[in-house]
Formats: sequence, structure tokens, C-alpha cells
Amino acid sequence: FSKLELLAYSDQLGLFFSLGILGSLSTFSTFIYDSYELIVQLKYDRALKLIFISITFGVLFFKLGFLLGI
Repeated sequence: FSKLELLAYSDQLGLFFSLGILGSLSTFSTFIYDSYELIVQLKYDRALKLIFISITFGVLFFKLGFLLGI
């Protein structure tokens, strides 16, 4: 690889990770905000359902994506 090719690859990788981190932070903050609002409104059953379903499906789809990537 030439230096120019490595630099282009590095820029693409940097964009990939920076957009991924920004996207995950906004998704996580929305999840936390929604959970917090439900708890403040004393809707504990809905808050627990939201937390349980989000975490469960998140782990399941992570595993599915990992298996599909192999």
C-alpha cells in the first residue's frame, strides 16, 4: 500500500467509527431519557418492559449480526 492509499483507508475508518460512536450516543441517550421519564411518571411496569426488551433484543441482534459476519 502507498501512503496515499493508507491515508484514504484511515479516513474512511475514522468516519466509520466517529459516525458509529455519535449514532450510538444519541440512541443511548434517548433510551436513558425515555426510561427516566417513565420512572418519573411512576410508570414502573412500562419502564421495566422498555429496559428489558431493549437490552434483550440488543444482545440478540448483536449476536445475530456477529454470526452473519462470520
